[in-house]
Amino acid sequence: MKTLRVIGTVFFTIFFGLPLFWLVSTSLKQELQIGSSDLIWFPTKPDWANYSEAVNRSGILVAAWNSLWISTVSAFITTAVTAPAAYLVAQSKGWFSKVATGWVLSSQVFPSILTVFPLFLIYVKIGLFNTFTGAIILYVIFNLPFSLWLQRGFVKNVPTEILEAGRIDGASGLKVLRYVVLPLILPGSIVVFIYAFINTWNNFLVATVFLQGNEKQTLTTQLARFIGTEGLGLFGPFAAATVLSVIPTLLLFIVLQRKFTANLVAGAVKS
Repeated sequence: MKTLRVIGTVFFTIFFGLPLFWLVSTSLKQELQIGSSDLIWFPTKPDWANYSEAVNRSGILVAAWNSLWISTVSAFITTAVTAPAAYLVAQSKGWFSKVATGWVLSSQVFPSILTVFPLFLIYVKIGLFNTFTGAIILYVIFNLPFSLWLQRGFVKNVPTEILEAGRIDGASGLKVLRYVVLPLILPGSIVVFIYAFINTWNNFLVATVFLQGNEKQTLTTQLARFIGTEGLGLFGPFAAATVLSVIPTLLLFIVLQRKFTANLVAGAVKS
């Protein structure tokens, strides 16, 4: 069993680590090395000019700030909505729970691109097109189904004895949610926040269709501009900009992963 775990860990590390390693390696190569037919795993003399060119590229810093702001707000709203909604769905035994579950499952069947055209027409008519508010609303809507499903699983794991004890003590439903359920499902809220942030940060469809103009671009749309329509472009700066775009999500995961582990252990001790 231990041997299988070691093999699985090695395979997992190679499978997910090799693309990241190759991306970092490419970001430090010169264009001639990138286009070379020889397999160059890592340049002998790293060239940091790709990073300076990526940072100095027009609009990239503004796009990074737009992505950070939109992703953070969308993740906060998604987490704030799914926590009480998951509690309501988990506690409901009637038609509401069935409808909510059906909505979650059906939303995962149809690709989001099918809704782009009708949403585009609606946004143009109500004045939300090319606004950060409209984009955030869409990101929250697209993140809600799976986030609700995730959070519902954490709410289901809350012991019913704890909920009943709160009700017996005279606490209302809102107080049970605030003082009992929310602290216990904090690890689930962290997972939902990470999922919603990364999903928004990496989203290309909404930013491309609903945000126009250089001042409204996100990082994903700016990265696409490094590559031309014929597949030719500045691959070195493109790789460097991609590496820089991965850093915020990695830092978020590292920071919140520690918080998640600490709360998970604390919750296990309390229960």
